[in-house]
Amino acid sequence: MVLVAYGTSKLKTGRRPNDFIIANAATLDIVRLPNATRFDLDDFVWMPWAKPWFVPRDASDALATPVISVLPDSVQSQLRWTMARRAERGILGAYNGARSISLPDSDC
Repeated sequence: MVLVAYGTSKLKTGRRPNDFIIANAATLDIVRLPNATRFDLDDFVWMPWAKPWFVPRDASDALATPVISVLPDSVQSQLRWTMARRAERGILGAYNGARSISLPDSDC
């Protein structure tokens, strides 16, 4: 199982100040994201690390894999700071109470 936050290229920086944004070009390259991406930290979901949820972006490419990467240490530090700021403001409820999505029996 993996804990997932929704990511989108719709940054909404003025309206979503408590979300986490990756916009640095070098970091985007390292984590294999095509655009600046905002992660909505208000709604987390536990998901099975399995199809149909984790598939390559380009299904026509036989060598394509889902985007799998590790945040560089400096970005992990920024995420920890963001999560601490959210905790100070009392807005970690969704993280602490993340719901789970089950894999259908046919996909096991």
